[in-house]
Amino acid sequence: MAVNDREIVLDSLIEINVKNQYSHVIEKEVLDKYNYLPSERKAFIKKVIEGSLEKQLVIDGVIDEYSKVKVNKLKPLIRELLRMSIYQLLFMDRIPASAVINEAVKLASKRGFSSLKGFVNGVLRNINRNQASIKIDNEKLIPEWIMEHLIASYGVDTAKKIAEDINKEHPVTIRERKAGWHNSVEEGALTASSFENQTDIFMLKKGIAPASLKGYQEGDFVIQDIASMQPVKLAGIKPDDLVIDVCAAPGGKSIGAYDLGARVIARDISERKISIINDNAIRCQVDESRFTTEVWDATILDDKYIGKADVVIADKKDSQVLQYDIATKQSLRI
Repeated sequence: MAVNDREIVLDSLIEINVKNQYSHVIEKEVLDKYNYLPSERKAFIKKVIEGSLEKQLVIDGVIDEYSKVKVNKLKPLIRELLRMSIYQLLFMDRIPASAVINEAVKLASKRGFSSLKGFVNGVLRNINRNQASIKIDNEKLIPEWIMEHLIASYGVDTAKKIAEDINKEHPVTIRERKAGWHNSVEEGALTASSFENQTDIFMLKKGIAPASLKGYQEGDFVIQDIASMQPVKLAGIKPDDLVIDVCAAPGGKSIGAYDLGARVIARDISERKISIINDNAIRCQVDESRFTTEVWDATILDDKYIGKADVVIADKKDSQVLQYDIATKQSLRI
């Protein structure tokens, strides 16, 4: 049976938005499962899943404006179908509107909502006709409480620049663990990063699944955002330091500390999150004598480690405090 790329996206969004599964987990499972597809099809699937989630606030506003039935009243499957279709109409220039609308109508029928084909068709055609009048405001792509926090922390102008940057498309970044690994990768798959002359950071070409790269199973590299790499690099971690990562999943920072020679305790709040860390740790072939994982709620004091850790890596609610920590390295060391 032929694979329908849009149906894959639809099922993924249902898992994430309706069944409350972690988006990065679902996306990885999907890309691994369909790794045999051509790179351009995998790139499409990835882009529409991520884009539909990232632009969801604006998309939902558009639905509320152009649909007689508001977002929170829609059938869950129809809601996700409209979200992914509107994303394609408003944010993906190269896809013909007719293809987006026709495929959405077909999917509604295929998934048991033949009675709503006309509704789906009407809403999407209405939005397509009025595209020129739909203004995309970067600030509205971010939850209001986050925007208010950014303005309070950095001022209006900087907050707007942050909002604009957040909504740009960002490539998948990779940190090389085995020196020279990038030389063994297929030509054109990677682009070297110019970020502060850090030679172990690479950008992955669109549509390439990290798991398909040579050295993935051997742990020669980790998939990690640049922003996630920096706290570890700036914390002054030394060999044999005890590092406790209190919100560790999926494990990139913990493995980064391990790679600097530290003894690491990687913690998170649930067995599921710990299993994600363990999967990455096994793939990266860490030495269990220097790397352990534990389920622990970071809001609960653990008396036995008071004054024992050299470095604590902690997610913080206040971005000003986080910036201060990274810049000064003071409160990361205890």
